Amino acid sequence: MKELNYFVESEFEDNAGEGWWDRLSPKLGGMLDQLRHQTGKTILIKKTIGAIGRINGPTDGSSHNVENNDFEELRAVDVSVFNKDGSRLDETEARVFVSKARDAGFTGIGVYPFWTSPGFHLDCRWSHPAGNPATWADVGVYPKHDYTGMEKGFEAWSK
Repeated sequence: MKELNYFVESEFEDNAGEGWWDRLSPKLGGMLDQLRHQTGKTILIKKTIGAIGRINGPTDGSSHNVENNDFEELRAVDVSVFNKDGSRLDETEARVFVSKARDAGFTGIGVYPFWTSPGFHLDCRWSHPAGNPATWADVGVYPKHDYTGMEKGFEAWSK
C-alpha cells in the first residue's frame, strides 16, 4: 500500500468505480503529494469513466494507461485545482500552479482551460528531465482539440 500524506486511495478511481491506486507510480504519487503540500490547493483527480484516467482508454500508448506500454504503472493524471474556498484558479494562480508542478519534478504538464472544471495534465514521463518538462495547452472546446503552446492556454484561462 502506498504511503501518501495528502491523498487517499478513493481519489484514484474512475466514475465507473474502477480503482487504480495499486497501479499508481510511486514517483507520480510522491510528486502529487508534494504539489498538494506546496500549493495548499485542492487537487481533484479527474475521474474519466471507462478508462484509467483517460478517455481514450488503455490502447493509446498514453502514460495514463499501463496496457500496451513498456511500463507497468500509471505515470499520468488529469486534475482540476481549486482554492481552499472552492473557487477556481485565476490565470495568475494557474501560472503559479504550473511553476510549482515544474518544481515538484513533473516532466509533462498540460493546461486545459476549457474543461468543465479547468485543469491540468501532470505526468512523470521519461523523455524529459525534471525542470524541463514537455508543456502544451489544449484550447479547443470538446470534442475538438486545438493543441498549442502553454502561453495560449494561460491567456484563455479566464475567458
